[in-house]
Amino acid sequence: MNEDNYQKLDALLKEFYFKVNNSLDDYINAIEVHEIKANSYFETKYNLYKSNVIGFNSLFNKNFFKETILLFYKDLLCAVFYKFKGNELDYFHNILLQFIPEEQVQNIVASDRNSIVYKFTEELLIEVLYTENDTTGICVMNSIYREDQLKSIQEKEYELMLIKNNISITN
Repeated sequence: MNEDNYQKLDALLKEFYFKVNNSLDDYINAIEVHEIKANSYFETKYNLYKSNVIGFNSLFNKNFFKETILLFYKDLLCAVFYKFKGNELDYFHNILLQFIPEEQVQNIVASDRNSIVYKFTEELLIEVLYTENDTTGICVMNSIYREDQLKSIQEKEYELMLIKNNISITN
């Protein structure tokens, strides 16, 4: 990655309060446990927290619609979820294009489910998703979380069985 791309990436990261791959200890005073009943793969595998940072309530001049949710695995921040009202897919797409390194443009993946995934580095991916309930979500994630997203239903069910039976998982 050249110097210009490092500067773009640095500028992008300054927009986010929470940085993937940081430790739980880095944010202990900025988060609180997100109390929900674990009924999905991600809610079972990851420890969920929500932001309690006062004043961090928007990204790229768009206010959050709901609280910011953070997913930790083994005390490592793996994903951060932001939610916005309405269809902001094009808005965020145009902004993120300004930051993506030239050599990563071919790694932008649009899906048929109103989702675009941007791979900035091996350890920084951002997904923008428009949902049926007229909200737009942004997920800033690392490779661990992305690999979990791409697992089949059978792989997730098997891993859940291991977790529920207290059997160690390799990653």
